[in-house]
Amino acid sequence: MRWLIKVVLLFLLLSCSDSQDKVSFSNTVSVIVDGTFDDRGFNENSFKAMTQIKEEFKVNIIQKESKASNYLSDIGGLEESGSDLIWGVGFKFSDVFLRKSLENVNVNYGIIEGSYLEDVKLPQNLVNINFRSEEGAFLVGYLAAKISKTGKIGFLGGIEGVILNAFRYGYEAGAKYANKDIEVSFQYVGTFSDISLGRSIASKMYSSGVDIIFAAAGLSGLGAIEVSKELGDGHYIIGVDQNQSYLAPSNVLVSYVKCIDIVIFDLTKSYLKFDNWRGGNLEFGLKDGALDLIFNETINLDLIRNPDFLLEIKEKIINNEITVPKDEKSYNYFISDHLHKR
Repeated sequence: MRWLIKVVLLFLLLSCSDSQDKVSFSNTVSVIVDGTFDDRGFNENSFKAMTQIKEEFKVNIIQKESKASNYLSDIGGLEESGSDLIWGVGFKFSDVFLRKSLENVNVNYGIIEGSYLEDVKLPQNLVNINFRSEEGAFLVGYLAAKISKTGKIGFLGGIEGVILNAFRYGYEAGAKYANKDIEVSFQYVGTFSDISLGRSIASKMYSSGVDIIFAAAGLSGLGAIEVSKELGDGHYIIGVDQNQSYLAPSNVLVSYVKCIDIVIFDLTKSYLKFDNWRGGNLEFGLKDGALDLIFNETINLDLIRNPDFLLEIKEKIINNEITVPKDEKSYNYFISDHLHKR
């Protein structure tokens, strides 16, 4: 998987080289996250990438935890510390990173899953990394619908928006593709950091008959994992961002992972080795090897122990035989186009 991401990144970076003056070698690379690095997911993966960068390239690394009211001052502090490459993790940094990149052309910025309108042209010193999250979500939705014994599954999201809607609608579409009669409940927590509220929502879903929940909600999602573990057998969770099976070994069926650590590392490596940084949007999906499913083989279910049946669905997505929806409009079209004809 990793070699494919490297090839794609190298091609995208080197193919857009021009005569623009190159930046000086970086002495400090920084990453800033909303909340904590200890989220057992997205933020922690960026921490791992920075640790690897420090070990391999012997550069200074700054890892900053922040909150919305402090974004500007915290990023300013990273700039003043000598950072000439700053990563931001999550769509919450979209506006402030665009502003900072326009104000400070001698500093390079990278954002993971920034949210920008199509008509917004990013400056040369800002790279936005996005994933076709709906593609992997389709696979786990398909899997959930095949495994569910109650015919009811759920989606627990963090903050509603473009990114999480792609998860939700991809998941629902995959479930409906597997079983058009499956019932899919959904609810957004409204935050990525409320474990208690995540617990409460998950408890209500399980009480309603849902037996599998896809929890894409950061720390809030950890609350759902806790509930599944407490309720025991037959109450399943689909993890996200990293392998979360260790949190509930008998309940986490599979973890859906976006390889942000690899992307951050490889882009930073290209910058450090070649002084190469070009702004714009980069997007990765299943065909790039940037999305992965990690199955919990300790769970005694045939579809988890032998998940090869998903390969056919994956290939159909890669070959554009299945166009996975990422919002309400494309989801409604998918339902009418795919399911009503089956």
